[in-house]
Amino acid sequence: MLKGATAPAARGAAVLAQQAAEKALKAAIALRGTDPPHTHHLSMLARALAPERLALDAAALRALHDGFRTGRYPEPEEPALDPAVVAERLDLAQQVLDVIADHLQANGVDVRGLEAL
Repeated sequence: MLKGATAPAARGAAVLAQQAAEKALKAAIALRGTDPPHTHHLSMLARALAPERLALDAAALRALHDGFRTGRYPEPEEPALDPAVVAERLDLAQQVLDVIADHLQANGVDVRGLEAL
């Protein structure tokens, strides 16, 4: 899928992977009736969900966050992201989405249609 992707496309995919995880975490926070923090930091968002004890991998959240930072704000001479690294970040984002979808469903939210993620 990412073989031969241009540097901007690979960076964009890494940014969007982080954004998908971020929005899913914020949806779970909003489900509790709490305004989500205004942050892109996934670990901070996960900590806001600590009482739910969701099975979120801290290292995965850090990797996704790093992908966002370097993807959204690359240094002028920063090399292109390795497609394998981007694919890994997409997989990590999917893991977060799966955990959050399970959490939403356990709380009575109809998650049909999210399977396509």
